[in-house]
Amino acid sequence: MLGSVRDDGGVLTKTGVASGSVYLASGNVRELHQRTLAAGATEVMGLTEQDYGSLDFAIHDPEGVLWSVGSYRGAGPK
Repeated sequence: MLGSVRDDGGVLTKTGVASGSVYLASGNVRELHQRTLAAGATEVMGLTEQDYGSLDFAIHDPEGVLWSVGSYRGAGPK
């Protein structure tokens, strides 16, 4: 999923630097969390278990893009 800057005070507007956002679904959320921090990303939200069952975190990369990573892959086909 791709997103754009929000005017409602969401995470993107709090830092004033983000140029967009990306959501990445992964089966290795914990590993990616460790790797992004080791690579110098700025943590926006630490590992968080969501009510809907996803394990998520969010970081800003050096260019200000917000990356949200989680295990949620959507509802899928029925």
